[in-house]
Amino acid sequence: MLGTKNMIFKIPNFDINAISIQGKGLKKLLVVCSKEEFSEVEQTTLQKMITAIKYDFENDIYLVLLEKDQHLSLSALQLDHTDLLIFGINPENLGFNIEYKLNEILYFDQSKALILDSIKDIKAVPAKSQHLWSLLQKMFLT
Repeated sequence: MLGTKNMIFKIPNFDINAISIQGKGLKKLLVVCSKEEFSEVEQTTLQKMITAIKYDFENDIYLVLLEKDQHLSLSALQLDHTDLLIFGINPENLGFNIEYKLNEILYFDQSKALILDSIKDIKAVPAKSQHLWSLLQKMFLT
């Protein structure tokens, strides 16, 4: 098979200094959002969600904001996390090659993940907001 190039997974090139990372991550929750759809309104909404699950926005989570269609490998960021919330970002853009359903908790050996619409889209539809709240309760409060 010499001369044949098969790509199993390409680790995206990115400048770690260009990635916006906020928070201390004390409770090992990583939240990834689309920067374009993350205005002050969405930040306030996210802060309310985080408070509702009894976490502190500044201390207990890492918040990563990505440009639209930006690719990166979350493992390369070396942020110690066990839970992951992805809002409005395609998981493949984060280096995940997994089968998933939107709005469904994914269980791994030592962690959980939830892949969702953007906060802006969720906030616009009351039924989506209610469903998200039930998922957050299941993931963090039971």
